[in-house]
Amino acid sequence: MIDFNDLSLWNTDKQALESLKDPIVAIKATEGLKITDPKFLARSGLFKNQIVIAYHFCRLDQNHQRPEAEADAFLAALKKGARKYVMALDFEGPCKCTKVELDALYRMISHIATKTGKEPYVYINESMLTQAKRLGYDFSWLWIAKWGSKPKYTCGLWQYTNRANGQNLDRNHLMVDDLELLRRHEVIL
Repeated sequence: MIDFNDLSLWNTDKQALESLKDPIVAIKATEGLKITDPKFLARSGLFKNQIVIAYHFCRLDQNHQRPEAEADAFLAALKKGARKYVMALDFEGPCKCTKVELDALYRMISHIATKTGKEPYVYINESMLTQAKRLGYDFSWLWIAKWGSKPKYTCGLWQYTNRANGQNLDRNHLMVDDLELLRRHEVIL
């Protein structure tokens, strides 16, 4: 399996530089309607030869009536990067995994797919995914957060720890040793 780091504003620049050794890196781009991670463009520019997964932290607890606006804010931030990205939507707390929020998440996925031709991965923890499935929802491209043992659901990406090397650093696996499969999800806006 191929391992990689997941970076956000809270990670140090040293941790970002350490991620250069991996063939993949995930970087938080946006949150909700108005927040762009101030380190996103600079950090994504560091990774010239890596696959960059840019992710949006969904705030559908606040914006469930305007999920397309959240999707557009995410896509606008990616456009500024002028590079290829694999897209992901981070659906976790404070979202409660209600039918209203899941409907909004589906609308975001559809909106992004219509605008880019690619569906984003959905980052979700295993208990929220179980709840979504109980309510009749499923996702084509999954990035499951489950620290410790492997998730019970099939997924393309798995976040297995938030304490890599004794640091506050999310570490992930590409579940198949096939970078080309992940590369087929890249878009440039």
